[in-house]
Amino acid sequence: MKLVELPMGLRRYVKDISRELGEEIIFLGDPVYGSCHLYEEIADFLGLEEIIHYSHTPFYTPNKRVVFKVNQLSYSEDVFSIIEEEIRSESGKVGVITNAQFLKLAYEVKKRFKDRVELKRGRLARGLGQVLGCDFSAARVESRKLIFLGDGLFHPIGARISTGKEVLSLNPVTCEQINVEKEAERFLKMRFHSIFRAKRSNSFGVILGAMRGQFRMRDFQMSVRLLQEEGKEVFRIVSKVISPEIIEEFGLDCYVICACPRIVDEQPRFKKPLITPRELEIAFGRRDEYVMDEISEVEW
Repeated sequence: MKLVELPMGLRRYVKDISRELGEEIIFLGDPVYGSCHLYEEIADFLGLEEIIHYSHTPFYTPNKRVVFKVNQLSYSEDVFSIIEEEIRSESGKVGVITNAQFLKLAYEVKKRFKDRVELKRGRLARGLGQVLGCDFSAARVESRKLIFLGDGLFHPIGARISTGKEVLSLNPVTCEQINVEKEAERFLKMRFHSIFRAKRSNSFGVILGAMRGQFRMRDFQMSVRLLQEEGKEVFRIVSKVISPEIIEEFGLDCYVICACPRIVDEQPRFKKPLITPRELEIAFGRRDEYVMDEISEVEW
């Protein structure tokens, strides 16, 4: 028997996936938001030798055998004419970034446009041009402009804020184009609201992620030390799951997330402010400019 891990968007296809795999499997019911959500301890508890993980590429080496299944999505051929037009409007190169589902498309873009396109491998992601919610290093290229190939706005917004470059989000399926400048401004406004609330808080929960890939002990220790220096009440918390139902039972004023950097995007679900270690530094005058919170290396 094998453990199958599906992100939320694929769980409605359990019947099709069962037929596709054609073997005895058990589906994971816990949340799966990235390749950091490898539930190896559950596989060990059940005596399973293999995990089949859908939709994400690895960024650390798991202890167990894990098969990563990432389906490359189909796309419109009109994408290439749109990219060509963007290249013609630039005097230099254009940087291309993407997610796991359109890696082959990014390679094809590089093959067609050659030296006019920059495609860089990031720190954690395995694919050329691939950005993760916790790693935008593939977007730090020489080009003035970036084209994000994919759907959704978080990745292009993160690339815009982390690099300061103009970012065009291009959906390869619908060919919808969005310049994410306004969305990035809206994101920053929300984040600075949380920073302002944190600055006025007295009691803080500093949360250390207990998932591999999300374990950030250095940021955890730095955050505890900074808050102690500021004379704040500090409570250390370790957790695999960070949700309103679990965290807000502690009844503290503010929570510093030393886990997945994207948890703070869930701020509207929480009554109390969530901030990243970088935002904590801004709140108490240790940092001037806003930077996206990223994982620079896997500590565990």
